[in-house]
Amino acid sequence: MGSQLVADQEWFNLVVFRLDAVLDAAAAQAGFDYVPAYDAFDGHELCTASPDANSVDLHGFFDAHTSFHPNAAGQQALETLVEQQVRADGLFG
Repeated sequence: MGSQLVADQEWFNLVVFRLDAVLDAAAAQAGFDYVPAYDAFDGHELCTASPDANSVDLHGFFDAHTSFHPNAAGQQALETLVEQQVRADGLFG
């Protein structure tokens, strides 16, 4: 991977990390629990053999259901995180 691509990936990761922190703070201020999803796709990031998110779709780049959004495996990973949080909070057995 070229140095520019690495720099772009590092920048994107930082933006996502900061967004996660902002969402967490806003949820806490409103009295809600936030399920951090920053590490949800560990080992299944874009450009891995089995990514949990869609890669760039230039044909549907502005379609909110394509580029960089979780695929079925990604949705399952997010569901697992939410379920773990709900169980930890004792909201269901």
